[in-house]
Amino acid sequence: MHPALLDALARDFARNKYDLKRLLRTICLSRVYQLDHKPFLETDKVFFSRRRLARLEGDLLIRVVAQVAGVKPSVLEGTAPFLDARPVGPFQRPTRNAAPGSCERPNPEAMGQAGLASALHLLNSDIITKAITHPEGRIARLVAARETDEKIIEELFLATLSHPATPEQHKMALAHVKKAKDAAARKIALEDVLWALLNSKEFLFIP
Repeated sequence: MHPALLDALARDFARNKYDLKRLLRTICLSRVYQLDHKPFLETDKVFFSRRRLARLEGDLLIRVVAQVAGVKPSVLEGTAPFLDARPVGPFQRPTRNAAPGSCERPNPEAMGQAGLASALHLLNSDIITKAITHPEGRIARLVAARETDEKIIEELFLATLSHPATPEQHKMALAHVKKAKDAAARKIALEDVLWALLNSKEFLFIP
């Protein structure tokens, strides 16, 4: 963070009787906070001309996957083992009595190999599979409600990426689902669509 910016925020925070909601509102409404991640100054590392991409990490990632899949986070407990020798793995939160020095979660962007390992683990582990195939999950409920393929695809995009599918995306997803020859294959095809969305860069990175 920029020292002058921190000082200005601290003064504003104190001047407004330490109103945390107002502080968060001030930050979120600022021009810098709302910048796009796409750079218009490729070499800028100082002047905050764009937002830096950040990967969803730790228990936040688990909670978001659970929310998208329509299951409780507790359903996914125990599905993300340690990926390195650090005290806190990339998919875990520190324990209550953890020593201060052991609470720091590894940074995937800084760790290189660990970041790649985290991504590969997410792609191949049972975290997503367990969530999207859960009998009480979003897809199971939509199928049970006899929703159309179009309706289900629309909801999956909105739940995962917070925007409707583009015409091309919708066409590709629908074509994949329409290949199904029976109800069981249709459900698997819909799960394929959700799996792909959960592993997309747009979902995994905070713009």
